[in-house]
Amino acid sequence: MMGQLSIGRDTISDIDAVEYQWIASLSHDGVEVESILALIQRCLGGDATTAEYLRRIALKLCQPAELLQYLES
Repeated sequence: MMGQLSIGRDTISDIDAVEYQWIASLSHDGVEVESILALIQRCLGGDATTAEYLRRIALKLCQPAELLQYLES
């Protein structure tokens, strides 16, 4: 079951949001992907898929619209 995501649509859509900057900095600092995903879930909520979307958006590997579509499905 998906945990409640603590960020809203506006934040998800803002690719310059501090949440994305934090995730990108974890990656650039060499934190392992599994640890990043666990931190995202602990701090922002959601499930493993949501965490992976947030990580990919932060690294500019996909668009926020993909996560929004997943959340609406």
